[in-house]
Amino acid sequence: MSDGQEKYRREVEASFRKWFDPKTARLKSADILKMPPEHWKCVAQGCNNMNMLRLDRLRQKDFSGFIQTFSSHDRFKPFLKIIPKLSPAQYWKLLGEVWTEIEVFQPDKQTWLRLFQSKRPNREFLMTSEEHEMLSKLPDIFEIWRGCGDVSGVYGLSWTLDKKRAEFFADYAIGFRRKMLTGLKNQANVQPLIVKAKCQKADVLALFKRRGESEIVLNPQNVRII
Repeated sequence: MSDGQEKYRREVEASFRKWFDPKTARLKSADILKMPPEHWKCVAQGCNNMNMLRLDRLRQKDFSGFIQTFSSHDRFKPFLKIIPKLSPAQYWKLLGEVWTEIEVFQPDKQTWLRLFQSKRPNREFLMTSEEHEMLSKLPDIFEIWRGCGDVSGVYGLSWTLDKKRAEFFADYAIGFRRKMLTGLKNQANVQPLIVKAKCQKADVLALFKRRGESEIVLNPQNVRII
């Protein structure tokens, strides 16, 4: 390769970083029609490299690393595929990691519920020591909140101890990003909805403090709206 060709290659790769994230094999910009034609070869190479990385992490049984090669809202299906390869401890730890990074649960609510209600041993790995401690300090019956876009989302799995977080998620549920992720077309007449309820500590499937939240995961059949 001549000096001129090498210089051009470096310029293309440097420019390409504006468009493509090699860690996730995803385009950074949604307006791909503006991408220069010479960058498409880099896209193909980046995707091929990502596939090789994923295979390598599976061979090394680095299941958490494998899941992290997918964007947060695309991790559910890969997780389901590798469940047969996981030990009970790996299953519970990774379930918590995937759940706390995914934004949309409702379409797969029954599958999520089945995963959280698994009878596998080593369930303690689902939560951190801080989360276990926080759950242990809750009273036997306590108030919870849920924010959703409409009444169809009231009986979900994810609740919170923090009313302000419920208010945030109610607004977020009708926002552009949630609309994009769920594929909902028309939300013009949808109004944010805040739900207050009570539950028993014995029914809690998980408590998560990650991302600065105080999330309670429950089977909605065990929630009493007040």
